[in-house]
Amino acid sequence: MSEFFSRMISNCGYEVLTISSEDEFSSLNEDEIGIIHACIINELQDYDEFFKTYEYAFRSHNIKKAPIILITSGDEDLEPSVVSKTFHISRKVNFNFSELTEKIHDAILL
Repeated sequence: MSEFFSRMISNCGYEVLTISSEDEFSSLNEDEIGIIHACIINELQDYDEFFKTYEYAFRSHNIKKAPIILITSGDEDLEPSVVSKTFHISRKVNFNFSELTEKIHDAILL
């Protein structure tokens, strides 16, 4: 599903980064971070660690944060801290792709 979202969002003209491990984000340099329009994360082992790394990377380079899109496999309840830091949570059912791309567009223009 994350591959589908990544392709579709990219086809709309946005640079998308897909993360499936906390370590993947910490290895990016300023140029790579600066072009990200949206960050898709699959279910991670340690959300808190990812959010700390994510916030630090953007803040340390004075770059506006890219929206985080969380892809989940089911309808499980997520911790409120994860929900509050996530721009969009997509589950396997009932998502509206055009609504999501419109939200990303609006977030980038802010």
